[in-house]
Amino acid sequence: MKDVDPRFTQVYSNAFGVISKITAVSALHLLFWIISKMSDENFISLRKAEKLDFIAECVSSSGKRYTVSAVNKAIKILQDNDLIISHNEEKERRGRYIVSPIYFWKTGDQKARIEYIKEIDYYLKLKRNEKS
Repeated sequence: MKDVDPRFTQVYSNAFGVISKITAVSALHLLFWIISKMSDENFISLRKAEKLDFIAECVSSSGKRYTVSAVNKAIKILQDNDLIISHNEEKERRGRYIVSPIYFWKTGDQKARIEYIKEIDYYLKLKRNEKS
């Protein structure tokens, strides 16, 4: 029997409605890779090095070969479905994302999750107003 991994991420039932609309297998593979790699604060870096790590892990685990271009398209799909949110506060910090705590949460503190959702909602409203 393999060792049981004690790390976990909570996936909320409302995630199914969003995930079920995604038809690109590359986006689904990337989503689950992101969930397994994100920090306890739901952050993930997806710069070129991380994209290459994802590609390498796909090759070693399933033989599936993705290109960096395919990974970029998968990132766009995840963003368009609000599963990941760009969090590039500074120009030097490109490739940083928040994994939506509405659907996924790494720690068990539900009060912190609710506060985080409120902060992200506020952040998104500010970004939308900047674009208007």
